[in-house]
Amino acid sequence: MVLPLLPLTVAGFVVLADILHGRSMQLVDITVLLLLLGLARQMITLSGNTGLLRELEISQRRLHDQAFHDPLTGLANRALFNDRLDHDLARQRRDHRPLAVLYVDLDDFKKVNDTLGHAAGDRLLQVTTGRLVRAVRAADAVARLGGDEFAILLTPGGEDPTTVGIRVLTAVRAPALLAGTRHSVCASVGLVIADAAEELSAELLLHRADAAMYRAKATGKGSLTAYAPTVDDRCGGAEGSPRVALTHVLRGEPADDTLSVHYRPVVDLPTGRAAACRARLHWSHPTLGDLPAAALVPSSERGGLALAITLATFHLVCADLPRLRAGPTPPPVFLPIPTALPEPAALVGTACDAMRNGRLRPGDIVMDLSGGERGLGLAESATGLRRLHDCGFGLCLSDFGAGEASLELLRALPVDLVALTADWTAPDGDRRIEAVRGALLGLLRELSVRIIATDLTGPAEAARASGGEADALAPASAAAAAVRAGRRR
Repeated sequence: MVLPLLPLTVAGFVVLADILHGRSMQLVDITVLLLLLGLARQMITLSGNTGLLRELEISQRRLHDQAFHDPLTGLANRALFNDRLDHDLARQRRDHRPLAVLYVDLDDFKKVNDTLGHAAGDRLLQVTTGRLVRAVRAADAVARLGGDEFAILLTPGGEDPTTVGIRVLTAVRAPALLAGTRHSVCASVGLVIADAAEELSAELLLHRADAAMYRAKATGKGSLTAYAPTVDDRCGGAEGSPRVALTHVLRGEPADDTLSVHYRPVVDLPTGRAAACRARLHWSHPTLGDLPAAALVPSSERGGLALAITLATFHLVCADLPRLRAGPTPPPVFLPIPTALPEPAALVGTACDAMRNGRLRPGDIVMDLSGGERGLGLAESATGLRRLHDCGFGLCLSDFGAGEASLELLRALPVDLVALTADWTAPDGDRRIEAVRGALLGLLRELSVRIIATDLTGPAEAARASGGEADALAPASAAAAAVRAGRRR
C-alpha cells in the first residue's frame, strides 16, 4: 500500500537537500512539500485505523471466548461442546469410526459448598477441570455443561472408552486441598458409545450419557455405567432422562412415581429447641429409588423445573399443615426456593391466594432463600419476595455466610431469620475468625434477625453458633439428635 508513494518520498528528500544547500524553492518544490504533508497525515490515519482494527479483532475474539467457554474453568461450554459433537457425528457418518461420550457428575458437590463455602466449591471445579484434561488425550474435548456436570468427547483412535472412564473416576477421587483441608469427592460417570450405523444427534447422544450417569449414581456413588436401552427404560422411558421423567410427574401425568415431602426439624438458637421444620421434595422412583427432586436441577438450570419443584412442594406442604400443627414440630415450615427464582410472580400469586382464602395462616411458611451469589438476578425477584413478606410469609437466608451476597441480601430484603452454615458452628481457634463470627452475630441481633441452624452435633456446637455458653444449652442435645435422624412424611 505504501510502495506507490515511494517516488514522492524520494522527491521530498531531493527538495529538502535543495533547501539545505540554499537553493531557492520552485513551484515544484512547494508542491512536493504539500504532497509530503498529505502523505504524513494519511500515514498517521492509516496507523490509527490499523490500531482500531487490531483492538476490534481482540474484542471480537474475547467475546467469542466468553460466548463459548466457561468463565470459571476455561473449558468449552454446552453450546461449543454440542457444536463439536455435531461436527464429529457428521464426520462419523462418512468414515464410520465410533466415538464415545463420558458424562461426569460430581457426587456431594453441594455438601462441599455448604460445609467449606462457595470459594472451595469453585476451587474444586477448577481442580477437577485440570484432572479431566490430563486424563484424556489432547484430541478429546472436555466441557463444563453447568454446575458440577462435565462432558468428555472421546474421538476415535484412542484407548477403550471404559478404560478412559475408569481413569477419570480415579483422577477425580484423589484428595484435593480445599479451604486448608484435604477433601475427596467421587464422581458418577455415564458412558455412551455412538454406533456409526445409527443416526444420532448431539442432543440424543448427551441424553443417553445423562441417563447412564443417573443410573451410575443410583447404583452407587463413584461408579461408571455404560448406556444400554434398558438404562433409558429405568430412567424415565425412551423419551427422556430422569430430569425429563420428573417433569412429567410434576405436570401430574400418570406415572408409577410419587412425590412426597420429607421434613427435618430446625433448631432455634440459643434455646436449642426444635421450633420448626424444613421441607424437601422427594421423588420415589420404582427403579432409581428415593431421590431429592432438587438434585436433578443443576445450579446453572434455573428454568421452569426449579419453579415446578417449588410449587409442588408448596402445595404438598399446604396439604400437610393440619397434621403438622398437631405434631411435635409445629409450623413454620421452611420452604426452599432459589433466590433468583424464574417467573417469581407464579409463586407469589399462588402463595398470596392461599393466605387470603384461609388455607394458610401468617407465619405458617418461611421462604428459605438459597443460591445467594452475586449476579443471580436479585433485582428481578426482590419485589416478589417483598410481596410474600407483606402477605405474611417469613424470609430466611439459607447457608448464611457461604455466599458472597449474604450481606447484600440482608440489606435488600426484609429478612426475618438466617440459617447458619456448618463452618459457623465448627471449632476454629483462630482469633480473627472468632472475631468476625462474633461481630456478625452481634449485627444479626441488632437487626432483630433470628438465628437458626441444622445438623448440630450437640449443645456445645449450638452454643458456639449462637455465641453463648455451652452449659446454658443442655436441652439442645435432644434437638440435635432429631436433626440428625430427620423425619419422613
